[in-house]
Amino acid sequence: MRPSLASCFDWRDAATRYHTSPLMGYQTYLVSAVSPLLTIDRSKPLPVPPISAIGMQAGGNEHVSVQLLIQPLIGALRNVRIECSDLVHQDTDELLSHANFKVRRVGYVNCEIGAVFGPTGPYPDVLYNNVAAEIPWEVTTQPYWVTLYVPPYQRPGTYRGRLTVKTADLPDTTIPIIMRVWGFTLPTEQPFPSDFAIRPNLIRGFFAGSKDIDGLPDWSTALPFEVYKDWLKFFLSYGITPQGYADNFGAGEDGVHNPVGCATYLPYLDCEWQGDKLVIDWTRADDIWKTLFDGGAPMIRVGYLGGAFRGNAYLEKFWTAYLPQLREHLKAKGWLDKSFLYGMDEPQPSAYGEVTSQADAVHRLAPGVKFLMTYESGKPGDPLHDKVDIWCPTIGLYDGPFADKVRKELGSSMWVYTCNGAVGRPNLKTYEGFQAARLLPWIMMREGMEGLLYYGIINWPWNRANLEMVSESGELRADFPVRDGGGMMAYPGGKKATDPPQPTIRLENLRDGIEDYQCLKMLREVARRKGDEQGVALSYIPPAITTGSENYTHLIGAIEQQRTAVSAKLEQLWDSPK
Repeated sequence: MRPSLASCFDWRDAATRYHTSPLMGYQTYLVSAVSPLLTIDRSKPLPVPPISAIGMQAGGNEHVSVQLLIQPLIGALRNVRIECSDLVHQDTDELLSHANFKVRRVGYVNCEIGAVFGPTGPYPDVLYNNVAAEIPWEVTTQPYWVTLYVPPYQRPGTYRGRLTVKTADLPDTTIPIIMRVWGFTLPTEQPFPSDFAIRPNLIRGFFAGSKDIDGLPDWSTALPFEVYKDWLKFFLSYGITPQGYADNFGAGEDGVHNPVGCATYLPYLDCEWQGDKLVIDWTRADDIWKTLFDGGAPMIRVGYLGGAFRGNAYLEKFWTAYLPQLREHLKAKGWLDKSFLYGMDEPQPSAYGEVTSQADAVHRLAPGVKFLMTYESGKPGDPLHDKVDIWCPTIGLYDGPFADKVRKELGSSMWVYTCNGAVGRPNLKTYEGFQAARLLPWIMMREGMEGLLYYGIINWPWNRANLEMVSESGELRADFPVRDGGGMMAYPGGKKATDPPQPTIRLENLRDGIEDYQCLKMLREVARRKGDEQGVALSYIPPAITTGSENYTHLIGAIEQQRTAVSAKLEQLWDSPK
């Protein structure tokens, strides 16, 4: 008899279940399935009752994950690997291909400064590729991260398939999968703009340093352009916008940009002075920006002003020449209203006069390009209210009434950024519970935060060869310098820059939260259009989930039950264009 959907383990519950593999009358290892929001201590067993199947659910153009736990009972398990079958619609035989599954082994890292806020680890963080691996006897519980992507407009309904655990010496363990595909599809455009800084010179420095490795020239030459674009596409697939940032202004030819173009801090911007005329070749910059837009980015960063219009004569000359050309180019491409410039970073009130000079120059020389300002202390005074187009305080300084004021009176936007200083709030650190990354977009939705900025996503050790810290297959050495995980949303995938990066659990859960945000946003829009009061009410996040960045639930079941209710209502109201 086929197991019913109601009898299956639902990964959205907080509880865990297991399946066993019998051999000669006794158990050799346990297989359990748990929520992707549950942090697993690999040194502890998880005593759990049996399951009949794994239940999953998602809409079109959405991802859903489950953690599969393997617990060896009588010795090490050799050559462990996980395989997933096609899923078949129970009514029409339509397929969800096994190629839409990704299986990754969960790796653990140690934090160098975790003791400031808690234990140094080990913490589950890196997701390794699904290559055959040994689970040592001393590892009591080894998690695997199983993710299914549902293509757009996949036929809704129930699909069935199986997941199989294989080892070198023991019989296979097969667990049925029952997948519910909801009758809606998420848009391809990201639901809010973001700026996750990616520094190609750090990628180049990690893999090559000052040496000639794998045919890549030394540090003084560029990270190959097409390789950089592949890294952008990887992060775009997680619903965030990787905005290029080129360090070392004034340091000369550092391989990421030329000495003239580096005044913008944009990688691969090609320009030169011909006498007193700044000549810009937009070819590679356009290629990058188009890659971002094609990947769903709502906005692009078109430069960082840094020290511009703050007394540096050369920078003032450069930006005075650059801004008018930038505006005309963006206008011609149709990108003018989708672009912003990053002003002076985290200015203190004493520097607001310099911020005013920057904002005035941008509005005068490139009207239509938005000016963004971050701040981490105090509240900006009235003199800046009509200067800033995008306000971006640290998440702890977000002020709802002030945000309403600048939106209504000035038409400005209010983003937030999270970083090391956001202690007690979601800050995308390794030591946080998995709920923090998942609920960050929920907090943004509830509080009206319109965009998200994060200071780095591949801030690994750099400017020297560090390849001894990672194996050919991407296995990290135990002393890989994680610090606290800040600025690291992915890890190197091998010894070459062409090896695809390996995501973190934080990045996976952040994407889930972004997809939650998209569902909430869609539900609110369609419910208002159809006058469905219950749907409108459900699109507003209840206090039981979060009341702000300092207060959010750690109850896994509450999060997943809320999301299930939203999905069910959205399916009821959604009109498919197909």
